[in-house]
Amino acid sequence: MQNAHYIYGCSTSTASFGYALGKATRIDVLLKADAKSLIVQGQSHPPRSVTGAVDTRSMEDVLASQDPSDPLQAFVMPEDEGYLIFYAFDESQLTLAGDVPADSSALRAKSELWVVNANTMKDVAARIMLPQRVPYGLHGSWFGKDQIEGQRGVESFRTTARALEAKEEE
Repeated sequence: MQNAHYIYGCSTSTASFGYALGKATRIDVLLKADAKSLIVQGQSHPPRSVTGAVDTRSMEDVLASQDPSDPLQAFVMPEDEGYLIFYAFDESQLTLAGDVPADSSALRAKSELWVVNANTMKDVAARIMLPQRVPYGLHGSWFGKDQIEGQRGVESFRTTARALEAKEEE
């Protein structure tokens, strides 16, 4: 395994992470960090031990940056090939009180699985409707060509018939 040049993540444009850690918050920003540049920056100007940070800008400052060499980019990425896969949730499905409808409700909230071009972060290659809501968050893994080509087909271990049999056994 090699060191990652870029690291992708998520953030919020409406609250600080300190505030966000104490309660649920809307994740509405996808980020790309140039890890190699941040490491060089940290080595040339080391942060204070434990409490320091290499980049102390707010998300608002990162979003406002027009510098193409900025190690933190929000929606502006100059070179990558590949796709980001993540869940999206339309909050208009929430009740008037801001709650998620029960799974047994006819108004059950549903999420989508989005596949976005990592180069532009604007082109949605696919949107897949899911049968239920997926809680907020962003998780991911990189898969090489060999890993993708070497995976087994879903039919070899999961089929509708097998799922129904397992349900009947419960």
